Amino acid sequence: MPPQSIIKIFQSAGNRRRSAEGLNHPWFITWTVAFLIVVAGCLRFYGISKESLWFDEAFSVQFSSSLSNALAGERTNPPFYYVLLHFWMSVFGSSEAGVRSLSVIPSLISIILTYLIGKRLYNKPTGLLAAAFMAFSTFQISYAQEARAYALLTALLLASMLFMDIALRSQAKSRSMWAWFGYFVFTVAALHTHFYAVFFV
Repeated sequence: MPPQSIIKIFQSAGNRRRSAEGLNHPWFITWTVAFLIVVAGCLRFYGISKESLWFDEAFSVQFSSSLSNALAGERTNPPFYYVLLHFWMSVFGSSEAGVRSLSVIPSLISIILTYLIGKRLYNKPTGLLAAAFMAFSTFQISYAQEARAYALLTALLLASMLFMDIALRSQAKSRSMWAWFGYFVFTVAALHTHFYAVFFV
């Protein structure tokens, strides 16, 4: 093989290595995740009050207006989301944008959680790719613009999954105990948010 070809092979390998190092650099990761959060926030807030409340959303607002109703829950869903919505409405009001904006917060948190899970299970670039899919997912954007429990449920289940992975992989007993505690808290919160959580558990 000619020396020039060998040099090109080493140069190509070096470029790939530098590219991989760049994708794993902490500053690149931080700024990319921050960029995804900002863009995802814009997508989720854009047109959030364009449509009037549909039947299920109107039910959520009416049901959550009373704290006693919210705490009791209803036949088809547990109380956690309704309690949060009750206190959220006391600050931000009961307009379309006011009640729907509650779902934007857990939807954005889900992007960060998705990155962390992808990083732990595979690597940082995979975590970023998964977070990007979550940020631009039309389903996630739609759930973030609804005054319903689905965005909150997603975030809680992702947090539960993350803590379970930490607990299973942790070598330190104290860290494992805290991770199992976190898994328990977020799993219970998910079960008290929507009955669909039982399929995850």
